[in-house]
This record gives sequence, structure tokens and C-alpha cells, in this order.
Amino acid sequence: MADQYVQPGHGPAEPLPAVPSRPPGSVRRTTSIDMVRPAGFANGLRLIGRARDLLTRESGDTTVLDIAGFQAEVDFRPPRELRGLRTDPVRPELAGLIGQPTLSGFRRRLDQLCPAAERTLLLHLLDDVPGASLIAGHSQFAEQAVTGVSGLPLGMSANVCAGWRDGGTMAESLKAGEIRIVRGPLAVAPGPLGDPLAWHALPPAAPTMMRRHRLVDVVADDQGWRVDSFLRDSHWPMSGPAEGLETVIHEYMLTARVDAGLVVAGVEVTPRVLPWNECLGAVASASGLVRSSLGEIDARVRQELRGTPACTHLNDVIRSLAWVPTLLATLGR
Repeated sequence: MADQYVQPGHGPAEPLPAVPSRPPGSVRRTTSIDMVRPAGFANGLRLIGRARDLLTRESGDTTVLDIAGFQAEVDFRPPRELRGLRTDPVRPELAGLIGQPTLSGFRRRLDQLCPAAERTLLLHLLDDVPGASLIAGHSQFAEQAVTGVSGLPLGMSANVCAGWRDGGTMAESLKAGEIRIVRGPLAVAPGPLGDPLAWHALPPAAPTMMRRHRLVDVVADDQGWRVDSFLRDSHWPMSGPAEGLETVIHEYMLTARVDAGLVVAGVEVTPRVLPWNECLGAVASASGLVRSSLGEIDARVRQELRGTPACTHLNDVIRSLAWVPTLLATLGR
């Protein structure tokens, strides 16, 4: 059975049956990045990004506020350099990202080319390129038992995050010269049943593909604003008991309370799916950002949430709070 795809030592394995319904009087940002190998595992990685901002009025009427997308070609050998990029809308200055490693320094270069103060939908989508380039390696290693799929250098080391700490499942397997394959639970659709507007259009998936789903909801409450941020990394294996089905590798839900002064008043993180039990050690890291202004979040996460107390995937969820002021501005339209 496909449920047997989750192995001993796996962390939480309870993906959400549906993302939260769209609240009246809210703005929802959804993004996705598909990680595909059109020429096979040995011939690079293609990232296809899509994004949408949707306003839901108190009446329930909706307006699409913005859409964006990109297609990127990545040399999958570490440091996974960006070889090609097309964006919608077109931003000629982003040609300066070509040749940039996607695993390190990519966001700094993006900030240099397009000041972070812009906080546009396209830049939010491109900000996820490092995360997508990193997790795309999962499909490579998950399919090594399949004839014709060769290994590639992992490009990871111990103590980069909670899940890779010394003595943990992944670090110990790396020392042994092997890699433990993460097999996650079966997914359900990333949106409430019966709500075709819950998510932007997602094309059908194919075996070996991975997809990062992201969602941010902003809505007023009695204290100021409530922010719900969701992340899911999925994989469609080409072999094994879940062959051809969507399995979840990472999934987090974060709810933050933001006061009228745009200061974080509270944060609650729910880890729904994590590869290994060691990953749970990062969950408490978000609490240290309470009483930070939204304008401080991005820099504090990059500077402080590093190493074994942190999780790169959770960091991406937390950093989504930096885009909340831009989303709040759209609520006034």
C-alpha cells in the first residue's frame, strides 16, 4: 500500500486535507515552482514558477490583483548555476542573475538588481529559487534504484539545519557514504474542495517531478492582522508503492498575529510533514521573532536562524511575513 511509503524515523506525516478557506476581506498570494527534468536527470533542471494575488471582498467578489511567472534553466551540478531565465513581467535587469549560483548568494544578487523594498509578486516568486534548487535533489536520489538514473554530488554537509545535525539520520547516512531516501505521505489537493479560486491554475504533474506550493493569506482581526502562511514540497515518484502519486516531503503551516504597528505579536508553527524527527528541533526558532517589526523579519531570519536550531524550509515560511505590508496595501484597492 502507498501508506507504507512512510518509513520509521520519519517526522510528522499528516498533510492538510485542504488549505484554509479564503476569508472575506482578505488577500491571498499563491505561488508554485515546478522542478522538472525535460532532458533527463543528467541534463540540468528546469524551474517553472507561477504566482497570483487574489483579493476577496467582504461580499465574496474577487479580483485578480497581479500574476507573475518565470522559467529558469539550472545546471544541476553544485553550485547549481542559473543558465537561463525568462520572466513575466519582463525585467531586463534580471539578466544579471545568469551565471549566479542558485544555492548561495542568489538572494543577495537579486536584492542588488531589484531593491527588496519593491516586494513585487515576481520578486517573491524568484526569492524561492534557492529553496527549489535545493530540494530538487530529492528526486535525483529517490530514483537512483531505477535503471539509468545516475547519482550526482549531494552538495550538503552536516549541521546546515536541524534535519542535518551531527548524529541525526541524514548526517550519519552521509558519513556512511550513502543517503537515506525520504519517502513522504500521500498528498491531498492543495485547496478547499469546491473552491476553484483557492489556488492559481496548476498543470498536471508527471513522475519524477517536484513542486513547491506556497500560500499567504492576510485578513484583518480585532488586534490588527492575521497572517496564514503555508508551504508544501511535493514529489511524484516514478517507482515504489506510491508510483505516480503526489507524496509530501515538507509541509508547514504558520499563523502570525500582526498588530496595527506592523509588529509581530504572536507566531504559531504547525509542522505537518517533515522528513525526520530531528527536523522538529527547528520549530521553536520562529518564537524568537515575536515583537519584531515586519521590516526586520527578512534580515533577522537570514542572519540569526542558521545552523542546527533552524530549518531552511521553515525559514522560507517565516520570511513570507516580509511581504505582508505589500499585501496589506492591496487590501485598500
